[in-house]
Amino acid sequence: MQSKPPSLEKKLAALLLLILATGCGRKKRISRNSGKDNESYAKARKFRDSGQKDSAFIYYNSAKIEYKKDNDSLGFIWLEFKPITVITTVV
Repeated sequence: MQSKPPSLEKKLAALLLLILATGCGRKKRISRNSGKDNESYAKARKFRDSGQKDSAFIYYNSAKIEYKKDNDSLGFIWLEFKPITVITTVV
């Protein structure tokens, strides 16, 4: 007697269980400062408010790099376009 090959449903169920098992086992490192200001971001705001756009641009870019290095997606996404708005804002 030959055994039947596994059905498509069984293959899909096994694949789903494998994906769930490997995906749930990973623990993400969550930064305690997720989404909060870093030092560069605070300096950039001060320069922006005082009208020093060139310095604000430099510090916004520095803050973006720090957020990305810390895997802080909230801060990084917020700052992705921030330097552009600093340059194009008319005072």
